[in-house]
Amino acid sequence: MDKLMCLKALGEISKLKENWNGYGAEPISEKLIFRSRRLLDMLQTYPLILPTACDLIHFEFSGNGVYIELEVAEENYRLFIKFNGRKMKIGMYDERDAADCWNILTDMASKIDNRLYITRRKE
Repeated sequence: MDKLMCLKALGEISKLKENWNGYGAEPISEKLIFRSRRLLDMLQTYPLILPTACDLIHFEFSGNGVYIELEVAEENYRLFIKFNGRKMKIGMYDERDAADCWNILTDMASKIDNRLYITRRKE
C-alpha cells in the first residue's frame, strides 16, 4: 500500500452515502476524513484503510506475527495490537496524549519488519 492508494481510499470513503453498508450506516463525517488525512500525512508506512459502521476509519498494519489496528474517531484514536497471537495493548488516546499512541505504534511497527517502520513526520 502506498500513500496515493491510501488517499484514494479516503476519497472513496468520503463519498459513501447513508446506508452504505446495507445496514443503515451513516456517511463518514468530513471531520473524520480530515483527521485521517492528517494522520496519513504523518506516516511513512501506509496501512490498509477501511470505514466502519461505527463512524470510524480503520487503519491496519500487519506482518511477522504483529497485527496493529488504529481506529480514528472524531475525538480520539483507538489502538489495538496483537503480537504472536496475544493481545498486548489496547488503548484510547485523545489529542493530548497522542504522543503515547505514536510511541506504542512505532515500537510495534518496528517488530513487523525491520525495513517497515512507522514514524511521525516532522511538521
